[in-house]
Amino acid sequence: MKKNVVIFIDNNASTLQLFKDYFYDLNTKKIFFTSAKEFFIWKNNNKIDCKFIIISDYNMSDINGLELFQKIDFHVNAKILLSNTTYSKEISDALKNRDIDEYLQKDDTNSFEKLENIINKYLLSSFI
Repeated sequence: MKKNVVIFIDNNASTLQLFKDYFYDLNTKKIFFTSAKEFFIWKNNNKIDCKFIIISDYNMSDINGLELFQKIDFHVNAKILLSNTTYSKEISDALKNRDIDEYLQKDDTNSFEKLENIINKYLLSSFI
């Protein structure tokens, strides 16, 4: 069975470093991108033959997280949107329409623990 991959996309290098540090021991392959453009360049140059969990910031300079998920054309096990902003109608609609599977406020005091639980839930479910 192929190993799952967790992809983190955030245009804030400090946030990506926090993800790298916090999820260092996560038992799966992790890939980090500082922009949607960088992610799509990587995607176009690599064969996608495993399940992915993509965690994306909402507010990025080149494209927002919802637009990014709409452009993905391969199987993604989970699409998780992170945001520094308040919950919005656009995010609510995306959850209802299953454009995203989860939503998490980055500035929540327990956001890393919550994200770890969400990731583990999807990693476990992909083996069923």
